[in-house]
Amino acid sequence: MPRDTRNLHQIQDHPTSPFAALMRKRNLVILVVCVILASLVLRRLPGIDLAVSGYFYDHGFTATGNEALRSIRTTSITLTKFIGAGLVLLWLYRLLRPAANRCISFAKLAFPTLVLLLGPLVLTNLILKDQWGRPRPRELALFGGDATYIAPWDFSDQCLRNCSFVSGETSSAIWLLTFIPFLPVVWHRSALVVVFGYTLAISLLRIAFGAHFASDVILSILLNGLVVLWVWGWFFMRDGSMTPRAFANETRACGGFEHYGRGLRALEQKVLPPLRLAYSRVMDKVRQIS
Repeated sequence: MPRDTRNLHQIQDHPTSPFAALMRKRNLVILVVCVILASLVLRRLPGIDLAVSGYFYDHGFTATGNEALRSIRTTSITLTKFIGAGLVLLWLYRLLRPAANRCISFAKLAFPTLVLLLGPLVLTNLILKDQWGRPRPRELALFGGDATYIAPWDFSDQCLRNCSFVSGETSSAIWLLTFIPFLPVVWHRSALVVVFGYTLAISLLRIAFGAHFASDVILSILLNGLVVLWVWGWFFMRDGSMTPRAFANETRACGGFEHYGRGLRALEQKVLPPLRLAYSRVMDKVRQIS
């Protein structure tokens, strides 16, 4: 069994791991109930959205002019891109180095990858943000725009793409939860505090900029939390133990990685020498001309 897969098994059984408690099956039901209740309350009481956004409005959403806050947001976006790029590099390393399964398993890479695809990319951006058409707070007539308020889950034609419902940056922040189980168990509590604190800060920042309503960030947290729990359970948790399917997929993936890794290395041996030779000839001609 790959070393990190054993570690995932220990995470589930570890009685003091906050992440293990967070990933329990019953929390799926709790989150579904929270999504329903939050949706009902926020639809029934639109004043909550308007009051929260109005708190940050003073003849405009002045936070957008604060260079420090803008820098924080830019840093957050850049950090997320770097983490995503790092995940791609890990996949490539795993392909090119089959022996890496001792420290980087298919399951370890697939968990954050699938959550990223299903949560922030598909659910948040492709389905909700691009299809629901909810205008952002700064676009409302109440806050200096010309749009009308649309309750969460209501379709609208006031926005064509990249709309307010739900928050994409909040969903990316919640995605960072997927990296916690691969830290030492003693770090889990601190990591959870950091991730949830970061998510709260980014969410408040988006509200302060007039880019999202409170309902956008609340439902983004709950919906993407559901994706995290569902993917974890599909891969790793069936009554508190690893599934036979997970082990079978791990074995199959190791064989696949080894096969494609050999192919890539063979391609590398065929392609790189001619490229190096061509580069050397070009540089020789450049030196002769100069």
